[in-house]
Amino acid sequence: MVAQFPQTTTTPAKNLTPQIKVDVKTFTEGIARISEPGTQRNYRMCGIDIVVSNVNKSLAVATFSRVFTYAQSLANNDINPTPNVNANPVEAGANLLQAKPETGITLSIDSTELMSVCALTLSIANLRLDYMDEYFNSTLAYLTNAIANDLNP
Repeated sequence: MVAQFPQTTTTPAKNLTPQIKVDVKTFTEGIARISEPGTQRNYRMCGIDIVVSNVNKSLAVATFSRVFTYAQSLANNDINPTPNVNANPVEAGANLLQAKPETGITLSIDSTELMSVCALTLSIANLRLDYMDEYFNSTLAYLTNAIANDLNP
């Protein structure tokens, strides 16, 4: 009789190649002004879908920051009719309620393996381009805090 020992299985390390998908669509939309009822001004708006997966947790914040910068450059590229719109101040009297984007955000942190990885899905609709800097900065601050505390919002 041959003695048989239990086999030990090792879980292979995750593939650490991040998967990144960024889709940016820009358009103009007429927004009514509070100060002048019945009048409206066309603003450049955008819709953004970002999917980032399999990112080393320690690199996630820097990766997300680079992805946001890339999405912003796509929204302000030369194809659009008014480049560098973020350089202009927000017009006084604009309807700020219209500038709030419809957003869906999912952040997950998988710490089950030897190396924790993050995944981010961010979907934004109807964001005024002149608010993009502020919006991305506040979103990145939120994600940074969530990652540091292993929260999954």
